[in-house]
Amino acid sequence: MEELDSSIDGIRNSVKYIRSSPARLEKFRKCAAQEKVEHKGGIVPLDVCTRWNSTYFMLDLACKYKKAFMRLKDEDQQFENYFQERVGASKRQGPPRAADWEKAARLVKFLKIFYEATLKFSATKRVTANEPLLWMCTIVGELDKCIASEDPLLVSIGTSMKKKFDKYWLQLEDLNKILLIAVVLDPRYKLLYLEFFFPKLQADQGSVEVMIDEVKTTLSLLFDFYADEDPAAAAASRNVTMPRIESMHQQVDEDSHAANLHQFNLLRQEKDIVVIKNELDKYLLEASEDPSNPKFEILAWWKENAQRYPILSQIAKDVFAVPASTVASEAAFSLGKRVVDPFRASLTPKMVEGLVCLSDWLRGAGIDVYKEPTKDELQMYEELEKLEIDGGESAVSDTEE
Repeated sequence: MEELDSSIDGIRNSVKYIRSSPARLEKFRKCAAQEKVEHKGGIVPLDVCTRWNSTYFMLDLACKYKKAFMRLKDEDQQFENYFQERVGASKRQGPPRAADWEKAARLVKFLKIFYEATLKFSATKRVTANEPLLWMCTIVGELDKCIASEDPLLVSIGTSMKKKFDKYWLQLEDLNKILLIAVVLDPRYKLLYLEFFFPKLQADQGSVEVMIDEVKTTLSLLFDFYADEDPAAAAASRNVTMPRIESMHQQVDEDSHAANLHQFNLLRQEKDIVVIKNELDKYLLEASEDPSNPKFEILAWWKENAQRYPILSQIAKDVFAVPASTVASEAAFSLGKRVVDPFRASLTPKMVEGLVCLSDWLRGAGIDVYKEPTKDELQMYEELEKLEIDGGESAVSDTEE
């Protein structure tokens, strides 16, 4: 986002202008109505400049109100004068020109995929362990598309971001195996998705095959560990998945056709037992679910198939409990959103610190219901009870009269 600092600052200052007073905000609403700009997301909020997703949200809404901002510039002389005022050694950035709006629109389109990925990673009411690999594949494609585009701005942004992406994710052996296993345990993707995804990160086919073998080995070891922990489930798994083999010494008629069929059945069952050793092999060999089905619920699928895959369902339960990001858990202890709301995003760091401290003090001064009351407090309670009784008796006498 540093590539467009001046354009973003110009739009941010425009938003600050319309948010600085109710009269300016009302004038902006009239401009939006005259330009027939209707958006259910509300008027553009102020952003927190240290959080890119907040800036993305501001730019996304600001681009939708572009015509209203352009009209405000033509009709409100104070809007133009606002940007001539000096802040420190220089004047404010802005007002945004047509080129600034065009750059912002391209940036919003580019950042949308990262914003959606952030929402997926930080979700709290559904499985997220299987999401990182799926969205990494999308992000790689988006960066490659930017680098190959004819837009110099997107080429510059994509190149710098791809360099940092490769620094963290290019080495396949450094990928967290739990994230890979989570994708394999997603019945829509299984191992086939790893065969599809790894070549996008690594051109060496040998490294890709080694990595896939490592994932298979890790999953097999995990399966064996869970099977040893639950012998009953392991026995049920073998009963369900192991084919029944007839005795090799079973007597058959001398009829050649029957003998051939019997030998073929023995051969087929021998092949099957080599491939399907347990429920893990059976799961990997079965057809995948449709990945384009928007109503697919991964936890519901494993719950329905728990009897078919007693061991794998236990593994899936533990693996899918792993969150993809720590953002959601940190947010539960963060006061940032409650202090720096869209209407107070321009607070200085010192003021924010003061508000957070004051909030802590107010919560810390709560009434302790387990503390023994003092004599003064007991006397006050007795007086209140007496007043309540006297008030009730007077109300009753008034009713009787």
